Amino acid sequence: MIHPRPADVLENLIATLDESVLPRLKEADVLSAATTTRHMIRFVLNQLRHEPASFAAELPKLHDLLAQARTFFEGVDARPALQALDAALAAAERETTVGHEGIAARIGHLREGLHAALRALIEGGAEWSGSSGYTPLREAIRGYLAWQNIEEAKIVAPAFYGQGARR
Repeated sequence: MIHPRPADVLENLIATLDESVLPRLKEADVLSAATTTRHMIRFVLNQLRHEPASFAAELPKLHDLLAQARTFFEGVDARPALQALDAALAAAERETTVGHEGIAARIGHLREGLHAALRALIEGGAEWSGSSGYTPLREAIRGYLAWQNIEEAKIVAPAFYGQGARR
């Protein structure tokens, strides 16, 4: 294993900014730029710490949700929505990037499929709202989006809130 680890490097960059750079800056625009840099380093550090577990939980959630959407769209014969889901799933399967970035790319493709499913549900709402799977699917999507917001807040909030002014 290579030392220092990326998180160690980022923590040391923040400490250097806090202890050596920021106290010496007098011009407001330069101080603002350095403070923003500190926030962004902390943001990346939080991503390194929290995204792996979040992504591990998100992949099965997205697959389950897209399977639920597929079942619904098959039942109402929504071919364009099925094509969009198939395209997103195929793109996720074809993704060849390895490691964390590969998982992020697969999740990105699956999120595109979810977006297409939600768009189709909104557009077809008047026609499909009486269908048995419509409301449960919309509720499942809302539940996933709420979960995703909470997960992303674990990364964003500690990086920015209570950490001083931002640009």
